[in-house]
Amino acid sequence: AGQFLAPVHELLTAASGVLVLSKNEQMHALYAAEFGGKPPPATQTPVPHLRPREVKQMFWALLDASAVDTATIKRGFPLAMQYMTDKGKVSTRADCRVKAVVDGLMWLELRPQTLKNVQLRPLCARILRCPIIGDRKHGSLEPSAAVAEAFSRLGLGLLGSNESGDGNLFLHARSTVVKYARGTPSLAVTAPLPKHMARVWDALGWDHAVVNYGRPEETAKNPQYK
Repeated sequence: AGQFLAPVHELLTAASGVLVLSKNEQMHALYAAEFGGKPPPATQTPVPHLRPREVKQMFWALLDASAVDTATIKRGFPLAMQYMTDKGKVSTRADCRVKAVVDGLMWLELRPQTLKNVQLRPLCARILRCPIIGDRKHGSLEPSAAVAEAFSRLGLGLLGSNESGDGNLFLHARSTVVKYARGTPSLAVTAPLPKHMARVWDALGWDHAVVNYGRPEETAKNPQYK
């Protein structure tokens, strides 16, 4: 009772996946600063060799690419944008890799380069013009006809709706890697896909097994991206 336990970062709204928790208040402050892109607090670390030096996150998303010519999209590319907040103009950037494309459905891997301002949903919808499926804020309230047809053809019904009838967001924090001082092994965690995403991956024959724990998986086998 009374044990300290708190997340060191926020999980993107409605997304699933890896969430790092801390059981120590001092370590929590250090990790929260690193995940937030802020200078570390002037505090003594109870375990010096576990002071985080670098954090890398990787997300998987299923996008509605039916409105764009996917043949013109490179296999790897950056996405970046600026937006206004109460504190002024803020920049966000992510490095992306197309894993597979089938019938207007795009499997995209995203690696945020600005951990403090991770804005993957508007990056996909506004800059790439391929909204994440289930994103009713930056995409549309209803799925496009092409996506609905693709899901129907796969026998998946209403986009993997959850029990409450609300559409699920197809955005998943696949892995997180925390690097420490030289000589200390990195912390690497990979989260399995949630049920609504795994059903789509299975139906399309995309491999989502957690192999080589914590390491990025190889690009999915797809004729368009050999």
